[in-house]
Amino acid sequence: MNSTSRVAYRTIAMSARSDIPANSSPGVASSQSWSGRPWSVERQLSAVQYEVWLDQMLTPQQVSYTIGGWLEFEGHVELDVWERAIGELLARHDALRLILLEGAPVPVQRVLEPWVFELARHDYSDRSDGQEQALQHLQRAYARPFQMYGQPLWEMQWVQATATRGYCLCRFHHLAMDGSAVALVLNELTHIYNRLLHGQLPDLPAAPSYLAHLADEDSYRASPRFAGDRQFWLDRFSRVPQPLWPRPPNRVLRQPTQLLLWEIPRQRYVQLGTAAQALGGSIAQLLMLGFAQYFARL
Repeated sequence: MNSTSRVAYRTIAMSARSDIPANSSPGVASSQSWSGRPWSVERQLSAVQYEVWLDQMLTPQQVSYTIGGWLEFEGHVELDVWERAIGELLARHDALRLILLEGAPVPVQRVLEPWVFELARHDYSDRSDGQEQALQHLQRAYARPFQMYGQPLWEMQWVQATATRGYCLCRFHHLAMDGSAVALVLNELTHIYNRLLHGQLPDLPAAPSYLAHLADEDSYRASPRFAGDRQFWLDRFSRVPQPLWPRPPNRVLRQPTQLLLWEIPRQRYVQLGTAAQALGGSIAQLLMLGFAQYFARL
């Protein structure tokens, strides 16, 4: 595509994989450069963040909570404009500016002011095996554990494979993003890029604030409803249910995760969409409901 065309991409979705070697190499950069000043006061972790953090601390080198993947582009992308679009995204979403600060016994979090984003760029297009080298670079970079404290919990970098094919690595820690948020953020990113490419300012409505969500949760924690809900679950789990699968004896450490692909036939996918719409939800919500019912042991 030329510099005046709209950007199009193919998403290469991934689950975190800790069985890919994460040792450094000349082709894999460390964390992206950044510098931000505090913008908010220190806040405690949300209930969901606490669960994710606690599980991550049990196996710090596992990347089970890294989500995202990379975007594959065919044609020409104006990287300076792409870099600027990421900066606009950074300014829009305070969740992208979250950092954790060590605390005792639990860390706290803080939102930083927007900083000038610099996109790390790696070019393998002059090599005969550039495509293979680029994919290896992406896999190594994706499998690298995040620095948990004092650093942004996400990373984007550009990897040029051939003269006409490039990839943008987009990885996020689950402390800052979930799967739905990643999809929304990447759609916004391409929208902002296309606007900037044509000399137009982004026209998106104001983004919701994660700090507002934390404030809502603080209000809930201070409410009588929270006390009642807490007692309900304490009573419900007074006797811990049996595990879904037996654990081999003497196995304490978690095993490496793997990427599992599950393809749904198109006809069944359409049926799921029709059923989800009739129930007032999405296909993702319907699938989660099915998994919850299947694995229920309470």
